[in-house]
Amino acid sequence: MRILAETRWRSFGPRQRLLLTTLGVGLVSLIGASADDLAHGVAAGDKGYLHEVSGFLLIPFAYLDANT
Repeated sequence: MRILAETRWRSFGPRQRLLLTTLGVGLVSLIGASADDLAHGVAAGDKGYLHEVSGFLLIPFAYLDANT
C-alpha cells in the first residue's frame, strides 16, 4: 500500500504538490481553530447576534467586519 501511495504522490508536479500541501495545512488549521479564534475582535453583543442569525446576510456582516 505504501508503494501505491508514493506512486500517486509522485505523479503530481511540484506546483500541484505545493498547492495540495497548502490546502491541506489550511484545512487542518481551520478545523483545529475554535469559534472564538475565528471571531476575534467581535464585541459580546455582536457575538450574540451572530449566533442567533442564519442565512446569507451581506450588509450586517459587512458592517460588523468594518467595525473590527
